[in-house]
Amino acid sequence: MSTTSSTPPIPNLTNVTRDNDFWFDDGNVVIITTNLRTYSNLCPTAFRIHRSVLARHVRAPEDLLLADLHIGDPLTDTMDGCPMFRLPDSSHDFRCVLHAIYDGPNYSEAGKPLPFSTAAALVRLGHKYDIDSARDLGMKRLDSVFGKCSTWNLAINRSAPVSERSWSTEVLSLRRKDPIIAVNLFRTINAQDKLLAALYMCTELDNDDLLTGTTRVDGLAEKLSANDLARCLDARDRLAARCTTYIVDTLTLPSRTDCRKKKTCDQRLKEIKPLMLTQERHQSFGATRCGIVGPIYPQWSQDTKLCETCRVFLSDRELDFQKTLWRALPSIMDMTGVEWDNLFSGTYTSKMWKASHMLFYNFYVS
Repeated sequence: MSTTSSTPPIPNLTNVTRDNDFWFDDGNVVIITTNLRTYSNLCPTAFRIHRSVLARHVRAPEDLLLADLHIGDPLTDTMDGCPMFRLPDSSHDFRCVLHAIYDGPNYSEAGKPLPFSTAAALVRLGHKYDIDSARDLGMKRLDSVFGKCSTWNLAINRSAPVSERSWSTEVLSLRRKDPIIAVNLFRTINAQDKLLAALYMCTELDNDDLLTGTTRVDGLAEKLSANDLARCLDARDRLAARCTTYIVDTLTLPSRTDCRKKKTCDQRLKEIKPLMLTQERHQSFGATRCGIVGPIYPQWSQDTKLCETCRVFLSDRELDFQKTLWRALPSIMDMTGVEWDNLFSGTYTSKMWKASHMLFYNFYVS
């Protein structure tokens, strides 16, 4: 399926700028890319690097390396005595790949998350040119957010209103609309499970964000394809319908036979109803406004107006519902066939769920 990612133009040779990081005096080849941030004339950037270094990382014989990289024949002009080749890629993306090639494990500063734009660049060009070291480094970081178990843990544990939620982790930082870029990237490399996670994240964006798309760090525009846009909007309705059904079923449950305070618990459920169904509550927790996966009523395990038996039952019931919702994501997003099994092979226990609820409870009562 086609995406709506922009493609950088093949750079011309007007006003070529030497890259500050990758212009080696002993380099023996110059690669020209497009600097899309200079909007007036798309000023190209030149990288003087080592052919032998590229040969160690690009999966191609040395004598075919530059044939794989350049567009058309080598340019007749040279720069500082080195042959020049043009790449139809952005200067930002190529610079990220060179950092991965030259700096290796020292590329990213210890203890600091890698920007999504950097990880995406590594995967984008690593996939395009078979640069395993770059692609693997980028995918490792992307897995921390877009791996199916990672996305579940992030979704279920966030303790902030929808408008303030972030998908960032300790190793990867995301901007609010980066999931749009992720969708197009994962379609390009055919990473179906990560694509599903990214599409789900897009359902949390406002309609304006989905329609207008976003701009990458390198200046390229990104939008969802018409099919993916429709997929996200339809999925919102399906998720919202399931969440609403869950809420109604929960609030009309008959009293449990082992309930210790039947009248009190029945009354408390009636009191909770407006808290779960008002527009303000939907906007705070997001679970039914846009069909967002996450705690719907975070206070189940701390609500002392319910007996302990009911607190445990209702808290566990909501966790089971969220797991069921997440397992059904392939069909909800109209992406059946995606491997989404064994998602909960780990031990996400009721104790962990209650800890998550406590985070939400403390956040909203403070």
